[in-house]
Amino acid sequence: LTLLGSYVAIAPGAAVDVRLNWTTELENRALINPSSLWFVGADGGALVVHSARAHGLDESEGTVTCGAGMRCEGAEDGAVVSSFLSAWRSDVVLGDVRPATSLSGWDVAAWGLDSGSPLQRAAIASSLDAAANHPFDGWGPLCEPRPTFVPENRTLLRKTVSGGEDPKLVALANGSIYGPFALTFSSLPPTETRPGCHQTGRSVSQMFIAADGLRVSAGGAAVASRLDCGWTRIAEKNWIAFTHEGQLHYVYSVVPHVVVIARAADGACQRRYSTSASAPLSALAQAEGVRVHGSATALPYANGTYLALFHSLLEGKYVTFAYKFAAAPPFPVVAVSRALPLPRSARSFPSGLALPPGSDKVVVSYGHANSESRALVMSLHHLESLFDWCGEAEAA
Repeated sequence: LTLLGSYVAIAPGAAVDVRLNWTTELENRALINPSSLWFVGADGGALVVHSARAHGLDESEGTVTCGAGMRCEGAEDGAVVSSFLSAWRSDVVLGDVRPATSLSGWDVAAWGLDSGSPLQRAAIASSLDAAANHPFDGWGPLCEPRPTFVPENRTLLRKTVSGGEDPKLVALANGSIYGPFALTFSSLPPTETRPGCHQTGRSVSQMFIAADGLRVSAGGAAVASRLDCGWTRIAEKNWIAFTHEGQLHYVYSVVPHVVVIARAADGACQRRYSTSASAPLSALAQAEGVRVHGSATALPYANGTYLALFHSLLEGKYVTFAYKFAAAPPFPVVAVSRALPLPRSARSFPSGLALPPGSDKVVVSYGHANSESRALVMSLHHLESLFDWCGEAEAA
């Protein structure tokens, strides 16, 4: 690797890793887990829009009284116990749509990967009433997850989250009544939509979609709906969105490769296709302690395929891979790459995938260590070389 100021040259003329100097007016937040979408506007010009998660963490200690309003499984009602609270300040932030700069050549400064004006908190609401009457109050309040009581030191471990997490920008069908793109994200359920969820098994992460992404990027308000084909008592996140023949789809599971169809308007969805993963991918998913999850969105690619990402997670460490699946039902996996060359990859969470028009490059954006947004920019030739496992053996 060659260090070159704000970016890392991984392979000369083939791959660089870039720090994204995006900003937000939200105080004491780090922008992480970025997502960018390049698309062609009505006049044929290239446009780009950026999104990210604005993240902050406050931790505090104190005491609480166990009872109906404070679940302490393993402690008697009325007991006063120590409390440790992790308060995650999280918001989905979005930039305005602007003309895109060409990613031709390897002059990183000329690519225009900065966000331009600061990213603003997205005005997303969980109901039409909230969107109409108080759209800028933020997404929430959200259900608090079930806390963990540690009997050895009589401490209750709590976590709260203030808003949505890990937004993805997904292109919609040409001519969609909602505009060119939607905003999909994961979140704990808003209390408005799930009464009685406080500190119960129903307070788990779910997937949501706001169909009118263009309106939100322009500062307007929109309703986000839960994608209703997932479980309500099991955490749902890391679905891979893509549009096929005018219909919104999600890769619900990488192993097996399960694809659902969805409706952007209200989140209605249905499981439709399931295929076995390739033997090496299945072996990875079955390895002891390893979990395999989807990442980012999927994009139409070459030779009748979609390009997508997934990551493996073992003991808190990430490894990111690209993969291809067939661009026709039942969408089977057809190829898996070697690990992508993300610097400091163990703490790097992949969140975005883009193929900027008019360039021969792929952009993999990611959050590093919950502290910064970065992007791995590769030539398509370099990306294809990572699908050559024999080439890795020869290099070794």
